[in-house]
Amino acid sequence: MHYADALRKPFAQALLRLRYSLIRYKKIFLGGPCNNNCLHCPPSYRNSTPTDFSTIEQALGQRDSDSIVLFGGEPTLRNDLLRIVADARSSGYRRIKIMTNGRALSNVHYLEQLIRAGCSLFEITLWGSNAGAHESLSRAPGSFWETITGLRNLAEVPYDKFICIRIPVCRETLGDLEQCVATALNLGAHRIILSMQDARLSILAAIPHISNGINISIFNRVWILTEGIPFCFMQGLEHHISEVYTGWETIYQRTYQKGRHCSECICQEICPGVDVLSAKKLGSGDILPVKAGRVFEDIKALYD
Repeated sequence: MHYADALRKPFAQALLRLRYSLIRYKKIFLGGPCNNNCLHCPPSYRNSTPTDFSTIEQALGQRDSDSIVLFGGEPTLRNDLLRIVADARSSGYRRIKIMTNGRALSNVHYLEQLIRAGCSLFEITLWGSNAGAHESLSRAPGSFWETITGLRNLAEVPYDKFICIRIPVCRETLGDLEQCVATALNLGAHRIILSMQDARLSILAAIPHISNGINISIFNRVWILTEGIPFCFMQGLEHHISEVYTGWETIYQRTYQKGRHCSECICQEICPGVDVLSAKKLGSGDILPVKAGRVFEDIKALYD
């Protein structure tokens, strides 16, 4: 039997056990209205109407997890968000996360109300390390400094909280990626996510900057993950692939396809392939199978 074949099944089983042992969030979409006009916002979100409160209340009642994430659009634009958060807590959800552009958190009194209502986890999108880079993609004048102020308020308020900063990886700001990671670290991030959100950008072109960003974050002892990048482009960095822990169905919907060499890869049972749109930027020889690697031994050691 080929060595890769011998590794494939235990490798997949180890990763699957690890995935399902970690926190899984119930996802509730609050609707599309937003005070940014982000260039890479999924059209299905941007064009949607606000979800009515009764639908949200019904979703809260269907508990299949003790953790919940509220996302949009921009959740903080809803005048009933505090009520939604309070209802989630009274329904028994232990962890309540909000995905936001962070602008409303520049009002420290509103931030404190959110935390007191029951939200202690915040995932905030940062498009760039400076106003020019950030606002070229948020397309909302003044949004950078409101987001930065919101993050500073989060770091300073005397409450228990967890701050995750999501940095979209796109063609316009690829050269700013490392500086954006450094900015996130300076703003008190407990976790960073580098998310591929630009189908025009070649994964191969992005990987050197992503690798640098990972090294910067790890050097500063902050855990960092990627999103939308398969194993074959992350060899040696596989433990930073967020989908290993959360599954491949994220809030940013992607359609995947297998390459002609995927059947030879030890990850084939747990990897859906490459994003269809990203694959168009790659040649047939760019998607190569993972035959073996240090990550297998690292993960296997967790279960020995």
